[in-house]
Amino acid sequence: MQARETTTPTTRALYPTSSPVALAGTLRSMIIVTAAVIRDEVGRVLLARRPADRHMGGLWEFPGGKVHEGESPAAGLARELAEELGVEARIGAPITFAVHEEPGLAILLLFYRATLVTGRPLPLDGQELAWVEPSELDRYEMPPADAALVQTLTRDGGRASQALPFEEGDAAP
Repeated sequence: MQARETTTPTTRALYPTSSPVALAGTLRSMIIVTAAVIRDEVGRVLLARRPADRHMGGLWEFPGGKVHEGESPAAGLARELAEELGVEARIGAPITFAVHEEPGLAILLLFYRATLVTGRPLPLDGQELAWVEPSELDRYEMPPADAALVQTLTRDGGRASQALPFEEGDAAP
């Protein structure tokens, strides 16, 4: 597959310049992971700290997880939020994506807006939780794949991310 690449030590974004069929083949070999940007009533963003004994342990991330075979990304994200945080969430518009690769591992990470419908987030998966002001996100050590989203969320004190478009049916920011 011919593609232009931008690279960091472990993360790259692919911009296909050739066939969509070649891109589809690459996507089939990737693990699809979803993550939610959840805001509280004052605009803070929910982060979860990965348990130390897991891949990228100790890093902060947006809550979410792997999409199971046959599951849509939005359904997988809703399931993960219920399992890991004990909440029911309404999954909104996609915000952005990232591709993370390291030897033997390729992940397509899809970031979505999400709104809590019922429940208060609880650390049911051994993680630590924090509500963080968007302007303070850069103080939390996060995986490289989250960098572009963090830039969007921190731009203009978080106002830029609040202006991202919602699709019909999404909850208002």
